[in-house]
Amino acid sequence: SVEWCLGERVMRVSAEALAAALLRLGTIVFMACAVLLHADMLTHEMQHLTVYILLTHSALVMSFIGGLHQAAAVAQHAPVVMVASGIGGSLVGWGALFLKHLEASSGSSSGTPLQIMGTAYACQAFFEAQLVRKGLVSYAGQQLMMTESRRLPMWIAAGGLATASLVYIDGRQNGVASSVLLPAILFLAGCDLLG
Repeated sequence: SVEWCLGERVMRVSAEALAAALLRLGTIVFMACAVLLHADMLTHEMQHLTVYILLTHSALVMSFIGGLHQAAAVAQHAPVVMVASGIGGSLVGWGALFLKHLEASSGSSSGTPLQIMGTAYACQAFFEAQLVRKGLVSYAGQQLMMTESRRLPMWIAAGGLATASLVYIDGRQNGVASSVLLPAILFLAGCDLLG
């Protein structure tokens, strides 16, 4: 547990409660950025900054998930394929961020990096759910990876990224790919969350 002294008052928080609180706070970023991008109140520069923040946050979270997968696999609570999926997701995240940087350097912009990240989050969430359902991840591995705690936030993140990719950037909408991606993510989320 973690202790903070607030004047004469000592506040104790368990590691699990702290992790759950940070998970919830991290999930808010996905929703807030998607709402900001669609609110039509951001300047062009602020849109780009918001997309950078969202992609950077996404890549950091994917890297964290990769670390959880690696720890579970090393402790032999999860199959080694979890390491590949976790690290692969992390690399996809950093690749999407790099793609956004290349777009910005060339003066263009699209929702492609957001679409890539939304797809990566959906694939990661669905893959984890399937491994757990098939009994390939032990209970200790699920606890270590916070699988159940991250389940809904992963789908919220995927949906938030897909929704953000629908935003108008440079006066055009990222139509077809985004309009297919969001329903696909919602379908997979429904299959996972409803059993």
